[in-house]
Amino acid sequence: MSKSTSPYPLLSADGTGTGVVSHAGATVILRAAEKTGLISRLSEALAPWRKP
Repeated sequence: MSKSTSPYPLLSADGTGTGVVSHAGATVILRAAEKTGLISRLSEALAPWRKP
């Protein structure tokens, strides 16, 4: 088992309907962005505007 290096919490789901939070959908979107490489590409593109 490998340790995650992601700054986002692990995604888990169940069918009980308890513990539902408003940011659950955001986690799915963030995971998809990580898997597709969008986060790293955005980081590269925005690098010139970061403070040193």
